[in-house]
Amino acid sequence: MNKALIDAFDTVKKQQQALVSQIFLFHGHDKSALNENDLDVFDKKGLEVFQRNLKAMAQHALAISFPTVFKLIGQRYFNYAAFELLRAHPPSEGDWALWGNEFAQVLSQLPELKEYPFIADIARFDYLIHQSQTNKNNDIDLSSFQLLGEKPLDEIHIKFNQSVKLFSSIFPILQIYKMHQEEGEEDLPDKLFLENELIDANDKQSILILKSNFKTQFIQLDNREYEFINMLLQGRSIGKTLDKMHSTFDFAKWLEQALKQNIISHLKHL
Repeated sequence: MNKALIDAFDTVKKQQQALVSQIFLFHGHDKSALNENDLDVFDKKGLEVFQRNLKAMAQHALAISFPTVFKLIGQRYFNYAAFELLRAHPPSEGDWALWGNEFAQVLSQLPELKEYPFIADIARFDYLIHQSQTNKNNDIDLSSFQLLGEKPLDEIHIKFNQSVKLFSSIFPILQIYKMHQEEGEEDLPDKLFLENELIDANDKQSILILKSNFKTQFIQLDNREYEFINMLLQGRSIGKTLDKMHSTFDFAKWLEQALKQNIISHLKHL
């Protein structure tokens, strides 16, 4: 794609974001950020219709990306949170499925949810699952493993499948997530009471999220496994990562298990 076309797309993206911001400024309490030309260009009734449609699209998109949060806090609170996200962080892409990265942050700042701090972590978990499902897995390139016998470990990097995501929380998020996969609608206080009962256990979790045969799989990790994979995902070589690990960490055993779990795509020499 040439530079002129890239610049044109970037201009359109900025115009879309500006339009969304102006719509909410026009209908909010702070109109000082809009000049007279802005007020002349936008018809009030037309803006109200556009705003309603925009809110509906935002709520629908987030309900798909954050289904557990939706079940936990209910439609009313969810729609309110979606509107707050839309005002603070309007979408920068044309695809609504790519929007929502800041939703956990918005939820953590809502006064109504202060008593339920785990909800922000549920949002992070939902979003990582959503990202994992939309990413493509590659077949393992077994020929690349010849590098282990040819090059120093300090020069070999592990490349994971694109659907691999790491998650860690001080709360038992996986149990909460599973509780809400098959259940029907319940009242908000009852749901959150159950979650708070679980939270009292203070069950810290580290989880690897993976797409396998179009289904989401969860692999619970101990602290060493999480630390090891996290450093590899950050771009460290195998050798430099092992230097940071305790001497009792068994890399050969971990690698064998990782290949069985299909979390590795290939090895790369850098």
